[in-house]
Amino acid sequence: MPRKAHGASPSWEISKFLSAQGLARCFAGPIVGYSSTIRSPARPLRRRGVDILHLGSIGLGRGDAAVTAKLKGIILAGGKGTRLDPVTRVVNKHLLPIYDAPMVAYPIAALVEAGVDDIVVVTNPQDIADFRSVLGDGSALGLSSLAFAEQQQAGGIADALLCAEDLVGDQPICVVLGDNILSSTVAPMVKRFAGNPVGARLLLAEVHDPHGLGVVRFETPLVAGGGLPRVIEILEKPSTPPSRHAVIGVYLYGPDVFAVCRSVQPSARGELEITAVNSAYLAKGACSFDVIDGWWTDAGTFEGLHEAATLVAFERKRGSRIGLSRAAG
Repeated sequence: MPRKAHGASPSWEISKFLSAQGLARCFAGPIVGYSSTIRSPARPLRRRGVDILHLGSIGLGRGDAAVTAKLKGIILAGGKGTRLDPVTRVVNKHLLPIYDAPMVAYPIAALVEAGVDDIVVVTNPQDIADFRSVLGDGSALGLSSLAFAEQQQAGGIADALLCAEDLVGDQPICVVLGDNILSSTVAPMVKRFAGNPVGARLLLAEVHDPHGLGVVRFETPLVAGGGLPRVIEILEKPSTPPSRHAVIGVYLYGPDVFAVCRSVQPSARGELEITAVNSAYLAKGACSFDVIDGWWTDAGTFEGLHEAATLVAFERKRGSRIGLSRAAG
């Protein structure tokens, strides 16, 4: 179930922009219950060792900026959005509304809340002007810097990440997929990584159907009420998932991530898969994990977009500021 947060929420003024693109208002209506496809933990997990951390619900405050200032945020918001065709023929999916904010506002707010306010958005060249129209210079969202990197064509998540290399330099980074919506704060995860920003740190969720995701294999079986065993393998969209714990779209990497991205081989579909990058870190013992607390959903499909809007509407009624930066209040 979603965790409680606090605060009121002004609406985003984006209807004029969306109307200009020929889009209608969408996804209104009361919450009627959680679908079985919503990505949420099936049960709480207790911390075991230094590699596991449950993340609490999102709050009003910002993360420790002094600790996380050296991290740069990367939001991946490119692609064709074919799962949302024909709507995405006229607008990038990350500018579609999820309840009262555009989709891209949610990863931005999550990063700002965690103290990461220097952000690069990777998107299609033809969509950058639209993003600028919606986001401005980022200051109204609590950002100190907002830049854009072009991804000329879809080539996988790792390929999209490489598009931001020139704007990152030797900084460690926090990467968020632009269509991933979480109810939980990532601030504890970011703060832990900022203390020793090397290797990779990944976020896991226990899901009902892991087939279409990157799924972890544990060294030993899970025990009800126990901690999480050591992860020994990450499998991309396995036909027989070895667990129900999937890697979701929040990744923390040290400055060597671009070299690792270049070292992996394209998959059978010709893309540089982020699972291959994460597996490379795991193979050299440089990958740690946190476990999400609260719900998570992929808003990149019509079903997921509707679920996300319904969940956010429910959270708003409870006073949550999910998707709203500190500057938006």
